[in-house]
Amino acid sequence: MRTVVAPLDQTVQRQLQALPADVQDVARGYLRLLRLDPHAGAPVKRGALATYRARRIYMNAGDQPANVLGRRHHGSRSTTGTDETGPKWRLIYLLHEAPRTGVRVVQVLAIGHGHPDRGPSAYELAERRLPRPDHRTEA
Repeated sequence: MRTVVAPLDQTVQRQLQALPADVQDVARGYLRLLRLDPHAGAPVKRGALATYRARRIYMNAGDQPANVLGRRHHGSRSTTGTDETGPKWRLIYLLHEAPRTGVRVVQVLAIGHGHPDRGPSAYELAERRLPRPDHRTEA
């Protein structure tokens, strides 16, 4: 199956640009990695993101996404540059699969701080971008 990463929408593009330059480079590296291994991120296990089977990549400045393939279990936390609390940044995405067409599409929902002291977390930003259920009824 062929994997494509959907173009980042303006909101996510702004989130990426707001990151420190070294973290931006790491995030771009993980975006390239997702083309090769779309299951690289760990499943989100709670809340609305879990309902949509969202995935997350833990990342820090100094991570080397190209070295991840084959070196650790899918979704495990990176260890480069972590402190006792773990990686600081998250890349949260949905993986849409269309078996009939042979295509997987990675849709990035948010890129940002996993658990900031103030302001919304990457998880909260991602939840805001989840598809909303269609509540229209058929006549």
